[in-house]
Amino acid sequence: MPDVIDGMGEYCKNQLELCDALETIADSLPDNVDTQKCLHTARALYPTIKAAHEFEEAHLFPALDVLEIVDSRIDASVERLRYEHWEDE
Repeated sequence: MPDVIDGMGEYCKNQLELCDALETIADSLPDNVDTQKCLHTARALYPTIKAAHEFEEAHLFPALDVLEIVDSRIDASVERLRYEHWEDE
């Protein structure tokens, strides 16, 4: 489980960096847009989100399946997250 937690931390860090980049772009609107920053951020969106989703589905969700024995609500949450992955992508 520590590997899953460490992995989640890394993917969360990557997503927060992406959020910071998007906020920087939003703050620059409408007059001071850095088109290179926009292109770089746009190109990073899908791979960053896809990698996080793949990690969750391969590592986090199986770890949570074990916990389903303790709390049956976990199964419903994981199923909702799988659907949200599909929506996001």
